[in-house]
Amino acid sequence: MLVLAPHADDEVFGCAGAVIRHVPTGCAISVVVLSDGAYNIRDPTSQVIATREAESCAAAALLGASCILALAGSRHRLRRDID
Repeated sequence: MLVLAPHADDEVFGCAGAVIRHVPTGCAISVVVLSDGAYNIRDPTSQVIATREAESCAAAALLGASCILALAGSRHRLRRDID
């Protein structure tokens, strides 16, 4: 199972129930957080980003999933459209 979370905590608030239901099946579960949220932080070098990353990985572990921080450390902003 692959969970794509645009932002940290979307994986928990958006689909934690679905993830938990898949744990007993034994399938591999990976959570990919696509943005570190630095775009919205005044000081992107602050401890806030490191804390978000640690919390995301801790939440994934509690759900029984592996954690992948796809764009960690970037200042990219996710687009709202695909054109």
